[in-house]
Amino acid sequence: RIADETVIMFSELKIGDEINSNILNNALKNLYYTDYFKKVELLNENETVFIIIEENPIVQSVDIEGIKENNIYDIVKEVTNKIEKYPFVENKINEQIVLLKNILKSYGYYFVKLNASINKNDNNTVNLLYNFELGEIAKIKKINFIGDKIFNDAILRNIIISEETKFWKFITRNKFLDANRVQADISRLNTFY
Repeated sequence: RIADETVIMFSELKIGDEINSNILNNALKNLYYTDYFKKVELLNENETVFIIIEENPIVQSVDIEGIKENNIYDIVKEVTNKIEKYPFVENKINEQIVLLKNILKSYGYYFVKLNASINKNDNNTVNLLYNFELGEIAKIKKINFIGDKIFNDAILRNIIISEETKFWKFITRNKFLDANRVQADISRLNTFY
């Protein structure tokens, strides 16, 4: 699939250059760095360098199941679209799973289960399926301030970003539990005091 000229360009080897082990090691690193290759072997025989490669499959499509809400679906789709038409590398998929879970946590889905399955195609491509089980949204039921307080709870609630869940607060995301927002609240309270 990848043209010979492209492989040579990725390796940064040049015809006529003197070859040594450092140059071959750098060429090997350059080829692996692209993520296009599962296996790379460089052979130096009679002043000719042979590049033997095995390509990683390309992610042909990414499908999402288990998310019905439009705004969350759009955000997840935007993130997953970034790997379509790129090489399939398992650790990149694992990184994306962590990223997707963190995004869903910011929307209050702390108990999300995410399974990724891979369907291999005949043309050295894969179709990736993310199956989500969102679970319940973790909402902030009550905010309590404990310890020696100079200021009452109403004043302190105006300083923090997080809010208690109330039926009239259907637009704000601040009622959902978010670890980053809690850290921001702590910082704001420390600055206030």
